[in-house]
This record gives sequence, structure tokens and C-alpha cells, in this order.
Amino acid sequence: MTRPNDRWGILTALWLLFALRALAQGTEPTLVDTMNSMANALNSRGTISWTETFPGLLGISYTITSNLKEVNADSSACSLRWTSVYTSSDDKLVEAVLVRLEMLSGVRVQPYSEYLQSQTENKFEVSPAIYIVEMKANAPLERHRNLYHKNKLKSDTKPPSALVARIVFTDEQTANKVADGIRQTAKSCKASKSSP
Repeated sequence: MTRPNDRWGILTALWLLFALRALAQGTEPTLVDTMNSMANALNSRGTISWTETFPGLLGISYTITSNLKEVNADSSACSLRWTSVYTSSDDKLVEAVLVRLEMLSGVRVQPYSEYLQSQTENKFEVSPAIYIVEMKANAPLERHRNLYHKNKLKSDTKPPSALVARIVFTDEQTANKVADGIRQTAKSCKASKSSP
């Protein structure tokens, strides 16, 4: 037989459980909320710098700085747009990308060192460790790239895949948060585009 105090404790616990369950069901983030959160994460990312060193190539070393600007997360168009600016000594790359989220086929996070290893046969070191959010699409992305050397436009001899866009982050947690947001919005956008 339970005492009145025990019964009160059980009832209070059950009430709290039901209240928390109701709150959890009612706090599913909307597409607008998720896209705003992604835009805030990208806008607050700040400047990222890292150094790549190639010991086997006479210890060649260079530092790259990355900035993001003109970030726009448009929930009505289901699109994510940004401009990346990469600088290294006398070279600069300015790349504007528009991703239509319903066209994404995959999003993954990987250490930049793994990405770089897939691009070169040379041994290298990256310091500090940084992370890439990589987005793959089913159709070519809208992209505009300009390469400069000593502020003079030069030809782009190694354009990236038209189906892939990447953004770098200093920490894995933020990269995963942004990747999760992109996956969630891509799923919502595909569902809304396929519904009559």
C-alpha cells in the first residue's frame, strides 16, 4: 500500500513525463528555423586559417585563409547560397555557390586531411585540423569561380566537380551541426517539391 506522499510523487512524475512528451512533439523545428540556424552558423563562422606542409617536396609550406560572405538561406526557394574567399600568399580564389537543397544526394563531414589525401599522392601535414562539409548533388550546381594571382585574373586549370560543394570549419561539432541542418532541410525540400 502506497503512502499519500508516494502517490503524490508518482503522479507528479507522470505529469512531468506527459508534459515533456507534449513539449517534445510541439518543438519540431520548422524549415525556416532550421535554415536560419544554418545561415547563422555560416555567418558566424569567421575567418579560418590553416597551414599545409609537404615534407617530401622540400618542405614546401603555405597558409590558406578562408572567409565566407553573402550567405543566404532561402526557405521559400529551398536554396543555400554563399561566397567563399580563399587566399594564400599571392593567390586568391573567389567562389560563389548556389545549392538547391532538393537536388542534394548526400552530405558528409570529413577531416580536411582526408580530403587532401584523396587529391594528391604526396605526404603532407595540416595544422590545425579542420573539417569539410561536402554536399553532393544530382545535377550541376550553380557556381561562379574567379582565380587571381597578384590581383590579376588567371585561368582555372582545375575546376572542381560540378556536382560537389564544400565548406570548411574549424571544429567537427559545428561541421556536423551544419551538415545535419542541410540534411534535414534537403529532406523537407524534397518532400515539399514532390507533394502536389
